[in-house]
Amino acid sequence: MIVGSLGIIVMIVLLVLGMPIGFGMALVGFVGFGILPQYQQSLISPATVPYDVMANYGFLRPPLFYFWSGLQELRHGERSV
Repeated sequence: MIVGSLGIIVMIVLLVLGMPIGFGMALVGFVGFGILPQYQQSLISPATVPYDVMANYGFLRPPLFYFWSGLQELRHGERSV
């Protein structure tokens, strides 16, 4: 609980200093995960988490839908589908 509270405080400080939210959350999460007893896993996590997220089909559908919709619009202009 103490590590989580410190992480939120550090995150707010980073936001006030002007760090982008994504980078701040990644930094605070990586350091916070490293403080916990499983510090070896914090070194493995940045390599495995992106693959786990992108390998999940549920996360892949919306970007593919927008990609193919964009191609359809470029191909046919403003015609309705």
